Amino acid sequence: YTICNGNSLILDSGLSALDHDFSWSTGETTPTITLTQAGSYSLTVIDFSTGCSSTDSTTVVIDGNLPSTQAPSNFITCLDAVEYNLELKIPEVLNGQDPNLFIISFYTNLADLDNNVNEIIDLNAFGTYNDITIYVKIKDTTSDCYSIESFDIILGYCPTIVTCGEGAVNTSYCYTNDDTSQFIFESSDESTLTVAFNSGEIEIDYDQLIIYDTNGAILNP
Repeated sequence: YTICNGNSLILDSGLSALDHDFSWSTGETTPTITLTQAGSYSLTVIDFSTGCSSTDSTTVVIDGNLPSTQAPSNFITCLDAVEYNLELKIPEVLNGQDPNLFIISFYTNLADLDNNVNEIIDLNAFGTYNDITIYVKIKDTTSDCYSIESFDIILGYCPTIVTCGEGAVNTSYCYTNDDTSQFIFESSDESTLTVAFNSGEIEIDYDQLIIYDTNGAILNP
């Protein structure tokens, strides 16, 4: 068996403790043991029903060190942004390390990452219309050891910029049932905005309209 420095390996006899006696070279007497060090390990098993014993051994080798990485920040973007440059996350993941020392690949799920299939190829224009978690595999070029980081692509809501001094911004919204759309307004110079309703209605027991200021306080009239 080969493991990376910092990882662990579980050796499992595959037998029940109700029917067998276990004696590992480590001194443990359980059906399974967890190893973190290189070396040779053996197990002797005695079958309670027959009294017969059997011994087997294996060798564990340390292949290399796990790459040192850090978790990247999430992509939080506008609803109309459907392509993302995943390469922008590489400097965050490596935290100043030389990218030439690593092989970095991106996946949409952990199963594909572990099996080295369905790698994301076009990193400069990854497209999605939905929130998604991206998994990053960082492999050392000198061994098979690798670390895993992840980040989320979160589709946010772009603010409407209000230029103060140019008059009020009048906007109409028509909601359908179970609509959870959000609308955000920001002033161009960070001055305070005033919200006023000049027409329209909310159907009682059907719709809910909540207005928040930047501090999270509800401003509903």
